[in-house]
Amino acid sequence: MSTDRFQVWTFYKDETYREVPKNGGYTAEEAVMKAKELIEQKEDPTGQFHKIIITDQDDMCCFDWRLEKGIVF
Repeated sequence: MSTDRFQVWTFYKDETYREVPKNGGYTAEEAVMKAKELIEQKEDPTGQFHKIIITDQDDMCCFDWRLEKGIVF
């Protein structure tokens, strides 16, 4: 069983970004499911995001989705 934890981040057109919080971080499956949920929703109460990434414990990007491009990594 893997104990790796991941963070999900959303990026906005005004160059701000925020972590999608989850106490203790996400498992890999949870992080992908959260990204999928956000992509399908495409709208956030704080404004339209244009990028979603998932990072690992070493802050390495493991997933990169961009509006109008889809998954790029």
